[in-house]
Amino acid sequence: MIGRRSLALFIVAAFLLLPGCDRRQEYEKPLKAVRVTVVTESAGKDASRYAASIVPYRQVTLSFRVGGYVEEIRKSSTDKGSPILQEGDFVRFDDVLTRLRETEYLARVDQARAGLAEAESALSNAARDLERAENLFRENSMTRADRDGVRTRYEVTESKVRGARAVLEEAKTALGDCRLKAPMDGVILKRLIEIGTLAGPGSPAFVLADISSVKAVFGVPDVVVETLRVGTPQSILTEVFPGERFPGRITTISPSADPQSRVFSVEITVPNPGKRLKAGMIASLTIDAAKTEKPLPVVPLNAVVRPGAAPEGYAVFVVAREGDEAVARIRVIRPGDILGNSVAVIEGLKAGEEIVTTGAPLLADGERVKIIP
Repeated sequence: MIGRRSLALFIVAAFLLLPGCDRRQEYEKPLKAVRVTVVTESAGKDASRYAASIVPYRQVTLSFRVGGYVEEIRKSSTDKGSPILQEGDFVRFDDVLTRLRETEYLARVDQARAGLAEAESALSNAARDLERAENLFRENSMTRADRDGVRTRYEVTESKVRGARAVLEEAKTALGDCRLKAPMDGVILKRLIEIGTLAGPGSPAFVLADISSVKAVFGVPDVVVETLRVGTPQSILTEVFPGERFPGRITTISPSADPQSRVFSVEITVPNPGKRLKAGMIASLTIDAAKTEKPLPVVPLNAVVRPGAAPEGYAVFVVAREGDEAVARIRVIRPGDILGNSVAVIEGLKAGEEIVTTGAPLLADGERVKIIP
């Protein structure tokens, strides 16, 4: 019995040691599929092309400070079928754009004036009383307590006069706020009211834009943003005016990338004296790359990744052939100028090497890969 049991255990152990039964091979991790390209060299000047949106240099929403019925809206400066202000009309600083019904506010001003007049009359009487009391006190015909009581009444009346003046100023301010004025020269982008509208405090009435200059806003990836500098001249083109360049300068570079698109916002301020460029137009621009003194390796932008060990740097995955296997090895590089959809490499790479272009962000250093066409 013992012999048979020993024989059975021997057979099972031998079965498990057979090569065909190595179960580790059944769970081997599949290779990641990647596309590769051979690094080439370039010394020519190239450019990256971007699309930009034209936005006003300044844009404000004008709202009422007080409430009331809209009684009047400024006449339109253009003959487009509307007798009152509409989108596209140009207005100048301090122009009255709209006016609320002023009846209630005029009544408040009159009431405040009457209150002030009454307070000033009382103050005049209190001043005479105080002068008489001072004379009597000097002649010892009035006690100090009585004199102090007269002076207190004078000071109280004086305080009421100051309060009445403040009420009058507030009423005048409210009356002035019935008229909504333009805070700058600009173009009406939106009119949000009609005559007869009941507007409350804070209700928006117009959207006004200053387009004496405009901003061309576009986004660039991180490998491009480091090559840009505020103040650099940069011109734009539009399909509306084919072939005509509008010169400007880079005025703003966002310090952080958009969390969704992962691009950095850049603004170019362009003078617009003829008001030819309109808000909402689409412009195009090219960011020229400086001509290199000698040929440099060039890699596609989508091949560049951030190395885990140095997240502030840049790297690519170089494909190393190890027998029948292809292994992705991370290689830190120093990028140079942007050349269209590629970037020149100053250090870390040479022409002829194979790098991963598709699937690079998903790789780890030393990982075996499957190359697909």
